[in-house]
Amino acid sequence: MALLNELTAGYGLGWSDIARLVGVSVPAVRKWRHGGDITAPRLQGVARLAAFLNILEEEDVRDPAAWLNLPLDDLDEEITTDLVTKKAIYSSGGIIDLLAFAKRHISHDELLSRASILERSESRRTRVIRAPDGNLSIVSVR
Repeated sequence: MALLNELTAGYGLGWSDIARLVGVSVPAVRKWRHGGDITAPRLQGVARLAAFLNILEEEDVRDPAAWLNLPLDDLDEEITTDLVTKKAIYSSGGIIDLLAFAKRHISHDELLSRASILERSESRRTRVIRAPDGNLSIVSVR
């Protein structure tokens, strides 16, 4: 499938990254790679991912695949969001918000708030809290 080749050769995404971002298993991607059938909704997911990476390039993101793997707060403030990658936000459905973030239309705090990271991060033994200064923060839970 040409779209899979674009994602791997053109953008450098691995098969597991594609599977996670499209919301399928790695064996499903392997099947498509070898000419297996792909449902219309899954094909749409692959096309959406390719279009998203294309738009990021148009917004001067030099390496969109690497950008997705970076922690949300790659500028590093005092709030540590190293467990929350842009890929996790994409996977949770925050595609439009990520584009707004890439264009600097929304802050990382607003992106975290919109992406419902609280539920996702609790399963990783972290938690999102509102710090005394009003910013969202991720803290470890013991």
